[in-house]
Amino acid sequence: MRNLNKRIFLNLKNQWSKNLLLFILMFCMISITSGFLVSSGSVKILYNELLSKGSVEDGKILFAFKPSKEIIKSIEDENVIVEESPYADLKVDESKENKEIRIYKNRKNINIPIINYGTIAKNKNEIAISRLYAKNNNLKIGDNITFKKDFFTDKKEHTFKIVALISVSDYNCSFKKNNDLMFNSTDFGIGLISENETNLIDKDKLKYQISYRFKDRNLSKDEIYKKNKDIVKIANKSKTVLEQISKKDNNAITYLIDDMSGDRPMMIAMLCLMVLLLSFIFALSIVSKIQQESEIIGILLANGYKKSELVFNYIANSIIITFLSAILGNILGYTFFTNYFKNVYYKSFDLPNFVATFNLEALIITTILPIFIILIFNYLYIYRKLNFSVLDFLRKNLKHYKDKRKLKKEKNFKIQKNFLSSYRKAIIKSNKGDYIAIVIGIFITSILFIFGISAKSTFENYGNNLKDNLICKYQYILKVPVQTENKDAKKYTVIPASIYHKIRKTDENIQFLGIDEDSTYFKDMKLPKNKDEIIVSEYISKKFRKYVGDKIVVKSKLLNKEKTYKIVDIYKKPSNLSAFVKREFLNEQIEEEKDFYNGYFSNEKLNIDEKYISTIIDKNTMENISKQLYEIMKPMINSLVVLSIIFLAGFIYSLMKIITDKNTIQIAYLKIFGYTNHEISKIYIHPITLTILISLIVLIPFELYAVKEIVYYSMLKFSGYLELYISTKTIIYSILITLITYFFISILQFYKISKMSFSEVLKNRE
Repeated sequence: MRNLNKRIFLNLKNQWSKNLLLFILMFCMISITSGFLVSSGSVKILYNELLSKGSVEDGKILFAFKPSKEIIKSIEDENVIVEESPYADLKVDESKENKEIRIYKNRKNINIPIINYGTIAKNKNEIAISRLYAKNNNLKIGDNITFKKDFFTDKKEHTFKIVALISVSDYNCSFKKNNDLMFNSTDFGIGLISENETNLIDKDKLKYQISYRFKDRNLSKDEIYKKNKDIVKIANKSKTVLEQISKKDNNAITYLIDDMSGDRPMMIAMLCLMVLLLSFIFALSIVSKIQQESEIIGILLANGYKKSELVFNYIANSIIITFLSAILGNILGYTFFTNYFKNVYYKSFDLPNFVATFNLEALIITTILPIFIILIFNYLYIYRKLNFSVLDFLRKNLKHYKDKRKLKKEKNFKIQKNFLSSYRKAIIKSNKGDYIAIVIGIFITSILFIFGISAKSTFENYGNNLKDNLICKYQYILKVPVQTENKDAKKYTVIPASIYHKIRKTDENIQFLGIDEDSTYFKDMKLPKNKDEIIVSEYISKKFRKYVGDKIVVKSKLLNKEKTYKIVDIYKKPSNLSAFVKREFLNEQIEEEKDFYNGYFSNEKLNIDEKYISTIIDKNTMENISKQLYEIMKPMINSLVVLSIIFLAGFIYSLMKIITDKNTIQIAYLKIFGYTNHEISKIYIHPITLTILISLIVLIPFELYAVKEIVYYSMLKFSGYLELYISTKTIIYSILITLITYFFISILQFYKISKMSFSEVLKNRE
């Protein structure tokens, strides 16, 4: 065995170019995956510390008006800590854009801030703001922020000095509204001021919120669910509750961990898939080597060597390459890529200052797992290829017997008219495993290309749909019914509701609207006349995969009621998750009068006192969503596309090299017989070209289906529905990237064949 071991390092040296390429591919994948897993693992620890040290709320309730002391006392009797947290969304005066900071007074018991830099606001005209908002708007400690005069009792502008940059547990992700599709940390942030300063803010601008936290920290999921129901029931005795959000359903608290729970499995799956493909390349390369050295193998077996010894000798190179890739890849992952992916997280989420922590899981996944996959796959594949007798190895007879008809056909193929065509067919047949690997590689990389290229247009298309498909220019949601003289305004009823998603196993928030049949804003909609029938928006239909004729259960969050409806139509226009019934039917369900309403649709701004307005949805609300989405996902998308190009180039080059290396003798003979380099390339390069072209065209429907399914499941974490927009241009770009990459690789291979010295090959053969 000692003599065999000498060949391991000799083979590494002799095949250095191929081994170096495979090392680079493995190294890139492992380093990126390692960096991502270490970064996300460290962020997860910091996230849990933020929730723990910050005493994060278990739920919050938004009231139309200030809740009475009796209501608060009743909630406290449920064995919970309650803290009043009124807030106002103040617009920044210097900004031409719609930048807002949600101002709270300093917290004492719940949602306590973690100070990243500076000290908490204690004095007059001081403010502590969220770290990410400050970074995105180039603000630092000592800078001033001026807020518009409309929000203050004295109707004057007020300037606050930034004294701290903070992270708060209840807004580690900057969702202004819980049902927003995407957070916006550029235009929305959190600010804390001293309690003495809160009297500056106009009471009509205040939103009355209470936060609560269970005293018993060991409640089960069922107990938490029941307690949340009891609390909202008690709070809604006053009939002034606008919204109740539990910690589990609060995107501003849980989105980070939900996002991470989807990204980590995807990254691990990608690593395993690419390692399997590289395992296949290693195996094909080893099989080629076995065919070249079959006589040597026969002699070794005749001298008493075991097949298992030969197997481990042949796969040793792949194990060494994988091991070195894992070690060096983890070093780069822990340094450069950890910092890179940390920046991705810290551009999106408000967290305490980053500290990288050792991650055993990342080490296992990026070191032990690839070595295990390479070892097992190659051992099983190679052992089967060594399943021949000593005599077969000595005679170079390493093909399984075929039927007589095929043997006869092969004997006569030389006398066929078109020698090159017949010879090409034989080469394709003997290298069919390589061509199958090419098809699989094209399929995987094309999916990544389509996803990466279509990302920007998808987000732009979504943003445009949000703006273009608004029901009206102004959608008012009121705290209480208020009359308006504007004839353009149409009344409606809206309640916070949810639908259970079977895949996510969570309740997804929707807008449940009760509208009138004569509404000018729904001319194309024919409302169902049956109380058990419903119309849903197109996005509800797509997200929940519910269609006309299906049953759907809608839960009323505040009243703790649920009802099963039959879908009778799908409304195409609204881009949000909405469901529609007659206003009188919805009013009956929520135990209100037949003519009750709490909202207006209008194409004109209505003259309604702001103290009665809960929310206004207009075009400005939708402006920067698509841009924000792309900016957040851009680093991850770019990494995937670049990695895919590198992988595709290395993958195709390795396979082409394997094919030419195992046919070196045959190429030399063809040159002796006078065949030109161009004719030889027709045999060895053109079939690969044809395979790639056919794959790029034939696989398009399968790639589109696969990428849409991948995006569907990965986007389920969003509050809303995001549909992948794939244009013809996207598919063309994807094909062009593949062809350009292949073009350069094929030139390299053609150059290698043209420079091959057949005399040297035959001399080495002897």
